[in-house]
Amino acid sequence: MGHLSEGQNKGFTQNDIRFTTNNGFLYAFVLAPPTEDIHIKYLKTSKKPINRIQLLGNEGTIEFDQSDEGLTIKRAKEVDLKQVWVFKIS
Repeated sequence: MGHLSEGQNKGFTQNDIRFTTNNGFLYAFVLAPPTEDIHIKYLKTSKKPINRIQLLGNEGTIEFDQSDEGLTIKRAKEVDLKQVWVFKIS
């Protein structure tokens, strides 16, 4: 699998999100660097209660709100990842 060069993800927006699971964790791949908070309607409190979210490659705290309307991940303004953002959700 080759590496993406800068600019190859131009067709994607922060609303293009893919998911996978591993060892009991849910991973959300945001295919373009977000410019605002990320909203995931499917991850309502009733579907999957969330305790913690980590942004892989970043040591900072990720703030989020979860309700019956879905999950909102607050955009980490200090992060400057140029490609896919991967969130580990537990």
